[in-house]
Amino acid sequence: WSLFARQSSVSSNLYFWKELSEQTEFVTITVDEKLHDSEVTHLMYFPSTTSLVSCSRDATGSLIIRRLDQCSPPYIFNVPRGVRCFHLDREVQVLVTGSADAVVRLWNPVVTKCPMTSLFGHKYAIEDVRILRTRD
Repeated sequence: WSLFARQSSVSSNLYFWKELSEQTEFVTITVDEKLHDSEVTHLMYFPSTTSLVSCSRDATGSLIIRRLDQCSPPYIFNVPRGVRCFHLDREVQVLVTGSADAVVRLWNPVVTKCPMTSLFGHKYAIEDVRILRTRD
């Protein structure tokens, strides 16, 4: 079983970017140049707001929240050594980022100037972050 149309003899789940342009029935590709200067390290789509969130190791444009309908400008977060990972929880309105500088930052997702708080104490780069909610 495959998400995209393929020849039945192909068993790999590896898809190349150029192949996706042939999948017009399933995929729409839009290319925006220069949102990030270095590679994207994490990408997340939010269907409820048609928003795409991406991060990179760039000091400027470290994390970008962009509405795909382009009715509003993107939210651009800058972190000195970039963002390696993030988790955005729309329900509690918190964005958490992890960076190569070993700092976990908690942001209001619509306030890009500075985080609400920063958590120090890790010795190494942050590889992943998650917001875990429990209900009592």
